[in-house]
Amino acid sequence: MWRYFIHIVFVVLSCHVEAQVTRVVVDAFSGYDGFKLGRYHRDAQFYLIHCSFAANMADQDIYLVPTTNTIRWGRRIYYYDCHKKGQEYSWYADNLASAPGAPDAAGINPHWVFRDKWDPEKEAQQ
Repeated sequence: MWRYFIHIVFVVLSCHVEAQVTRVVVDAFSGYDGFKLGRYHRDAQFYLIHCSFAANMADQDIYLVPTTNTIRWGRRIYYYDCHKKGQEYSWYADNLASAPGAPDAAGINPHWVFRDKWDPEKEAQQ
């Protein structure tokens, strides 16, 4: 499943192709006290770029839910320029350089995410 989010706020209340990614840009994450950032139970690939996390977020990285699913491509969670109000946590330190192809944060755009198969920005203008 492809996903592309931009300028949205997440309030916390499958991947079938290795190249499929979830990209989150300039977003604020908030939720109930101790909310967890995320989880996955199938192959997943996350790129969180310029994110802002609420002070009440739990000190827990995006995690793999115990599952019988085969995780073929391992853990693929990448952060760039993410910050949290109050105490910062080390697990969302910049690690984009360790992603396949070491993409530049500015180059992670719809063309990169969708491999030029779909242009949501162009479609939104129509």
